[in-house]
Amino acid sequence: IAIVHAGLDDVADEVKRTYPLSTVESVDIYDIHETPGNAIARRRAAAPAPKDAPRRGACSAIPLTDGSIDDVVLAFALRELRRRESRAALLRETCRLLADGGAVYVVEQPRTLLGILAFGPEAAGLMTREECLGLAMEGGLALQEEATLTGLVELYRFAESRHT
Repeated sequence: IAIVHAGLDDVADEVKRTYPLSTVESVDIYDIHETPGNAIARRRAAAPAPKDAPRRGACSAIPLTDGSIDDVVLAFALRELRRRESRAALLRETCRLLADGGAVYVVEQPRTLLGILAFGPEAAGLMTREECLGLAMEGGLALQEEATLTGLVELYRFAESRHT
């Protein structure tokens, strides 16, 4: 399982506890030039050091072997990349990593009316559902399942297009 995040890994420890027999790789793609604003930098400075240091990567270069990962998790990573090209590159990279039958799980806050009301101007950096699905399709991924986790958070499960 690869957990790919843009500065803060809020899920790898829980995934390791839940799936103790799985190998969990945490990959940090944070880049101050890709992630405008200081919110992530402030949270990184205040957060305790992770038990296991994540691998360093980039949205277009995740340091894992082609076809080696059963499940890739992007938990709030796409929203931290503001450029469409960077988001598309990250989804292409996740597709490259997938083993046969693997899945990409994207957890995001889509830009909806509720999100705009909750986050105000910050919602401008969020993607709509259609933008997320379109980028995934361009990256070689096909939607398999979607679910609302909370009123503001959605889960999309993708598989490689050639396997659907």
